[in-house]
Amino acid sequence: MSNYTARPITTEEEKYVFPKSSEIMAKSGFMGSARMNFGKDGEANTNYRWEPFGRSKQTEEFTLEVADVLNSLSLQSKEINSSFNNEEKSSNEKFDIIEMLGTKALYTDNRLSPEEIPDGLYAYCLRHSDDGSHFVSVEPKVSINFGGTVVMKKPLDFKGETYISLNDDTCPNFLGYSATMKEFEYSVTESKMTEETQYVGLRVDSDKYSYLMCINPTRCWHNVYCYCYEKQWLDKQISKAHKGIRFVDNEYNTKFRIPDGGQIAITASDGNKSYIPVDILMTTIWN
Repeated sequence: MSNYTARPITTEEEKYVFPKSSEIMAKSGFMGSARMNFGKDGEANTNYRWEPFGRSKQTEEFTLEVADVLNSLSLQSKEINSSFNNEEKSSNEKFDIIEMLGTKALYTDNRLSPEEIPDGLYAYCLRHSDDGSHFVSVEPKVSINFGGTVVMKKPLDFKGETYISLNDDTCPNFLGYSATMKEFEYSVTESKMTEETQYVGLRVDSDKYSYLMCINPTRCWHNVYCYCYEKQWLDKQISKAHKGIRFVDNEYNTKFRIPDGGQIAITASDGNKSYIPVDILMTTIWN
């Protein structure tokens, strides 16, 4: 794809793959989506299904660009498949998936060297109690009472301290499934990441448009799910997400803000708490 730039999608961009809110899609310049299988032996596949969104402007120039992007990707299917398989063979160690401090992460009870952490991921150490019964903190480095390593997609903010204390609400919650480092690094939407997930997230940019792709060369149904946006509108919407999510009452008075992707705690009348993840693509107003 020499006429385009391509890179792995970021955590913020993952939310715009398999989008759920039509309102946010419109504000993000969503143009439409396509599903496609790779052609045989690396041949271009022109048999894809394009689904335009709403009244978005589908010019002939745009239609030709969509075809070119997807066909260029199909022509590289051999290289993509080979790279995908080689990555799986070279780094097939599975790590436990946990939820901690409002986000998903990898966990291992071993120490990891800096060379083992891919660029764009962040590793921290857990400290356990003196009796080893529970975790008490997460820190950049732990010598005594080392309880394991967690790998995250975003850096932790220690707010000038050397550790973050953990309690019953914030300590690691083991979710019961695992993933390799590569599966976690390129996972498309954490809610879709399970033991069987093998999707790779890719963003392809032209001058005017951005294509967020969910790719699995080995999948027997569809190899590619592609979501196209007007680039400037997509980047503008992602930039807004950095400001956090505003919670309002029925009269749109601001109650509080939380970071995009954070959690809110709801306390029932019996004192039990439930935690709900929230992202910028949700449109529900909490009173």
